[in-house]
Amino acid sequence: MEKRPRIPIKLTTTDYLFEIIGVVGIACLIFLPIYFYADLPNIIPKHFNTLGQVDSYGKRGVIWLLPTIGLVLYVGMTILNKYPFAFNYPTKVTYDNAERLYTLGTRTVRLLKVVVTLSFLFLNFKTIEIALNRADGIGKFYLLIFLIVLGTLIGTMIYKMTKNRTRTHNKS
Repeated sequence: MEKRPRIPIKLTTTDYLFEIIGVVGIACLIFLPIYFYADLPNIIPKHFNTLGQVDSYGKRGVIWLLPTIGLVLYVGMTILNKYPFAFNYPTKVTYDNAERLYTLGTRTVRLLKVVVTLSFLFLNFKTIEIALNRADGIGKFYLLIFLIVLGTLIGTMIYKMTKNRTRTHNKS
């Protein structure tokens, strides 16, 4: 394995904003079922098909599944973000481009944390709304929108990481 530079990455205002949005999203993801748990019926939606319709039901305790998975993913991605030199990059990491690539890599993970957290929050909110007979599905475009957002994020970051690669070189 190639030895990559281990350099500290300075967070920008944008990075801090993404972190704040993620923390607030996780807090809401946990708070939402706490607030509504007593009002939920014993059987609630636990899965949706690709058109956003309920296709499986479970006991109301299933409402804790997304907050649990969301918290584990959030903590895992937060820890992962401390080791940008271990990420896979679409171009060779050199001393000249390491700071740029690491900054883009860690920002990508921050944005993924926000996208996943807000997606889980939306799904849990809609699950509660459906269980309380306030809605009948999550919407037929949810999956499409989620995939477009995720694909755009990843595609944009890969493009940004590779667009200047011909101007970088190794330092001896």
